[in-house]
Amino acid sequence: MVEVSHTSGELYALRALLDSGMTATKLLKTFVRPSTSSKDKGPPARWSTLGGVYMTKKKAKLNFRLPEFSLTKSISWICHVDQTTDPEHAQYDMIIGSGLMEELGIDLVYSQSIMTWEQNEVPMQYPR
Repeated sequence: MVEVSHTSGELYALRALLDSGMTATKLLKTFVRPSTSSKDKGPPARWSTLGGVYMTKKKAKLNFRLPEFSLTKSISWICHVDQTTDPEHAQYDMIIGSGLMEELGIDLVYSQSIMTWEQNEVPMQYPR
């Protein structure tokens, strides 16, 4: 779970996946504040998934927390904005890639089915 605060101060809980097979981090457009979004200067990022191939043309700065690991630490990261996936049909609102996990020091310990970050352990949860 990822926690994002809205400009009104209201907190939103996003469904997130820690994905070691993806380098970048992406976020559904629904959760992007227009003031934090900008067109990516480079060519569109191309994504190949089980659902098909699509591209992202924008990035946005997201400030968020990982409350299952820490209630006090805040994270700020530039995410790719997924403008095509319908939030009603998306399994996750945010996919956290290995680049962000490496920067933060998050480890996926498959042999123990846990995720660790700064001495905090969270059990892995698998989609149903």
